[in-house]
Amino acid sequence: MASKYYPEVPIGGVEEGLFYVIHGLALTCITASLTCAVIVLVLSFKRGNYKTFFTKWSRCDRFIVYLAICDGMFNFSHLMDHIHMIITEEHVWPAELCSFYAFMLFEFVSAQCILVVVIAVNAFALIRFRKSLPLGKRDWILLTLTFGVAFVLCVIAAGLGQMGPTGTYCGIYNKIASIFFTVIPQVSVLVSNSVLYFLTWYHIRKETKRVQDSLGNKVKDSKAQEAGKTMTLFVAVFFIQYWGVTIAGFWNLFADVPIALDMAVVSFANLGGVLNGIVFIIINRSKKKKQTTKRKEISTVETNES
Repeated sequence: MASKYYPEVPIGGVEEGLFYVIHGLALTCITASLTCAVIVLVLSFKRGNYKTFFTKWSRCDRFIVYLAICDGMFNFSHLMDHIHMIITEEHVWPAELCSFYAFMLFEFVSAQCILVVVIAVNAFALIRFRKSLPLGKRDWILLTLTFGVAFVLCVIAAGLGQMGPTGTYCGIYNKIASIFFTVIPQVSVLVSNSVLYFLTWYHIRKETKRVQDSLGNKVKDSKAQEAGKTMTLFVAVFFIQYWGVTIAGFWNLFADVPIALDMAVVSFANLGGVLNGIVFIIINRSKKKKQTTKRKEISTVETNES
C-alpha cells in the first residue's frame, strides 16, 4: 500500500497482510527488552554505590550499565515510532518527528556497536597481553568514542537528509546512504568482533592448556582470563542481536528483503535488553559462586587451624 506522505516508500507488511503482525511482534520484543534494560539498571545501582561507579565498579559492571542505557534509549525511541505507525497505519508524520526517531535509534545503535568493539578489543588485550585498554578518568575516552562518534555520524546523516521511513520504522531510508551508514559499519563491526572473539578464545584455550599441563587440571582461571571470558559474552550477544540486520542490509541493496528475514530482524534486533539481561544474570551468578567458594575455603582454613 502506498503512503500518502511518502509515496516512494511502501508501508511494510500491508500487501502481505502482516502489518499488525510485524508491529505487534516488534512492540512485544521492544517492551520486553526495555523492561529488562530498566531492571538491569535498577539492580546494578541497587547493588553498587553510584558514588564509586568509576572507582570501584569493575569494567564488566560498567559495560553492563552502558549497554543497558543504549538498549533502553534505543527501545524507547523505537517503541514510539512503532506505536505511531500501528495507530495511524501510516509512516510517521510529520517528517521531522520521523527524523527525530531515526536520529535516536541510529545514535544508540551506533554507540552500542562501537562499545561492543571496544569490549572485544579489551577482552583480546586482557588475554593476549594481560593489559586493559585505557578508558580515561571516569571513562571519558570510552564515552567520547562511543557516544561522540555516534552523534557525529547521526548529525552527518541528518544533515544530508538521509533519515526517514524505511517501510516498518524510521531510520536511514536511502539505499545508497544505507551502504555507508549501516551496511559497511555493521559488516565491519561483525567481522572485527568475530575475529577478536575467536582469537580471544584461542588464546584462552591455549593458556589454559599450558597452565593445566604444568600445574594440573584443578588450577583456577586467572583474573584476566575470567574478565576476558565475561567480556566475550557481550560480543556473542551482539552476534545474536545483529546478524539479521547485517544480512538484510546486504539483501536490500539488490532486492526487497523477504518478509521472513524482515520478521527475524524485527525479533532479534529488538531483544538487546533481554540478551544483555541474560549476561547480567550470568555474571552475577558467577560472582555469587566465587563468593560461596571463597567463604568455604576460609571456613575450611579456620577449622583446620582450630
